[in-house]
Amino acid sequence: MKLQLITAIALGVLLAAGHPIAAQENPSAPAGVARARHLRPGAPGRFSPRNSSRAPIPLTLEAPATTSLGQNYPNPFSAETHIGYQIAEPGEVHLVVCDATGQEIRTLVSDWQDPGAYEMAWSGDDDYGQWVDGGTYYCVFTAGGYSDVMSMTVAK
Repeated sequence: MKLQLITAIALGVLLAAGHPIAAQENPSAPAGVARARHLRPGAPGRFSPRNSSRAPIPLTLEAPATTSLGQNYPNPFSAETHIGYQIAEPGEVHLVVCDATGQEIRTLVSDWQDPGAYEMAWSGDDDYGQWVDGGTYYCVFTAGGYSDVMSMTVAK
């Protein structure tokens, strides 16, 4: 309850100050709790309607000193995993899941984002909504001049 109140207050302050933030309802969250996603002023987000409820969740309002990709958790996973990352400068951010051959199977984030720490959930499906087979997958993260790759294990 306390976290919900803090989140609601933070979103209200940002919206009242004219900050370019858009709130989206999280279907798995309790009533009244929203997921938020930073948007560049005047530029629509580039995500499919299927992914609209899976926008990255900003975890901080302060700009981190460095850009980095964290390890997903849980790992291995069977239902859903969470991928944390932070960006120090505003810019294009791409978070893509690839299979062992390097083929892109799911684009999780492809958008302009403000500096901050974010978390994205992946439930083991591809861009067409089909569940992937169990095995090792790679999360490719790029933001500005930074890039990193992390392995994830789907246990089905």
